[in-house]
Amino acid sequence: MRIEFSRRIYHLPDPAPATGYTILRVSRVERFTPPAASMTNRFQFSHRLQKLFFFLFREGPTLAWSKVKASLLQQSVIAERAVVIVYGTDSLGEMYFAVGPQDVPRADTMSFLDEWCFPVADGGQFEEFQSIVASYFNQNPEHYFNLFHFSPLAGHNNYFCLANVLAEKGVSGDLTSRVGIGTKGRGFPNEECKVRDQHITRRGINLFLAGAGAYACAYILPNVKRFVYHSIIDLNPCLAAVVGERYGFRYRETSYRRALERLRDCPEPVLVIATYHSTHVEIAEEGLFRNSGTRIFLEKPPVTDHDQLRRLLDLRSRKAFIEIGYNRRYAPMALKAAELIKAKGGGPVIMTCIIKELALPSYHWYYWPSQGTRVTGNLCHWIDLGTALIDASPKMVTVVSAVDARPGDELTVTVTYDDGSRLNLVATDHGNPLRGVQEYIDIRRGDLTVAINDFLVMTTQEGGRQRVHRSVIRDKGHTRMYRDFSRRVQTGAHHSYPDQDLLVSSTIYLAVVKCVKEGLRSVSLKN
Repeated sequence: MRIEFSRRIYHLPDPAPATGYTILRVSRVERFTPPAASMTNRFQFSHRLQKLFFFLFREGPTLAWSKVKASLLQQSVIAERAVVIVYGTDSLGEMYFAVGPQDVPRADTMSFLDEWCFPVADGGQFEEFQSIVASYFNQNPEHYFNLFHFSPLAGHNNYFCLANVLAEKGVSGDLTSRVGIGTKGRGFPNEECKVRDQHITRRGINLFLAGAGAYACAYILPNVKRFVYHSIIDLNPCLAAVVGERYGFRYRETSYRRALERLRDCPEPVLVIATYHSTHVEIAEEGLFRNSGTRIFLEKPPVTDHDQLRRLLDLRSRKAFIEIGYNRRYAPMALKAAELIKAKGGGPVIMTCIIKELALPSYHWYYWPSQGTRVTGNLCHWIDLGTALIDASPKMVTVVSAVDARPGDELTVTVTYDDGSRLNLVATDHGNPLRGVQEYIDIRRGDLTVAINDFLVMTTQEGGRQRVHRSVIRDKGHTRMYRDFSRRVQTGAHHSYPDQDLLVSSTIYLAVVKCVKEGLRSVSLKN
């Protein structure tokens, strides 16, 4: 597949054949104007200069620069997305018009749902079909908006059918030639697409990275430089191509199944998974199926439902190396707080976290039905931190949601434990956005109070004495987490995240999701 992005040409393997999809070689393509509320504002901030200076000073120039590069790339990639109409041919030479969203409108090969395709004898009616579809979108802007943001992973239904739109205008065709084309998963013969680079000639531990988004660019890739960059995988061809080239990956892929087949040939593979949350366990299973010796790092959240949790625990029970990526456990102030709480001895722990979340548009993928709301996407961090600091069994989750808020937004959550401990979480996107995600954590046991203010200031009070520790750098533990993972891989040690914590943290946040989705006030965690 040949794509054009930012005035450059990149070559990638063709889209992998998938059930229900038709792959076309494109002869002609035209874009429709993006909807007014498109995705281009997701990485645009007010007070950008002040925000830049804050991150330069508080997170260091290296991380700040990585974030700037990642956000600029994401913004340019997001701006490329468009709904297009194309004329093209499938692998048998059959001709189609097709309409649908594409991350890369300037590509010679595209994949469309079967319902978006219409068989034709030639391309002579292109302008007529384009005019009919444009008129339909003008009359049904909500359908156009939903199509623009459609993803097969979202869990939404597809309500657009090109044949129906054309039929309303009296256009008919022989649809029998289209039946079964995509369902057979037929694609074009694919040649191996790899890049020669001196960096890849080194022998060592091969890295497979699934997910090339902003988080991977800012936090993962700068911290796994000891590995040989083998394959990078992203559904968006632009990200796979640009990030793959920037970091010298040998293979750049849009299909994780096709990419992970190469695990068989790697004696020391590492697979880092930072994709859409609902795909984490599926990709881990595929990696271990291809090579049971694959060491896996699974970014948070590890699961989005109870079935995935069962499958993940089953994989770990077979001694698979699967590390879980909750970075706050590795933050220096969190580690010090854990030490102080443990030294205090017994008694209940009362932990309160106030979290300023990012304001997200309604079409953000965190809100897809398949992704488990922002509870799974973000609040799981502090649920897991509570699991790390509270050594007791949870028994009840109570949730209060703000009126008219989207499910998972503007929450107050209380988790009660069998020893009297409580974990209180207040999550809101109200407040000053300058620092990004901000947090205030208050932990109490006996006469000990530990207060962590955004991982910049930690105050401890005990026995009438107060100590204040300040940090110039806001360290949330990402670097230490990936260094620990790299060390364990290189030394042959096993993963560090306990199975019990995986079970407890996941059970709690899945219970919160159940509450917000079903409108429940509380859920018992006791069988």
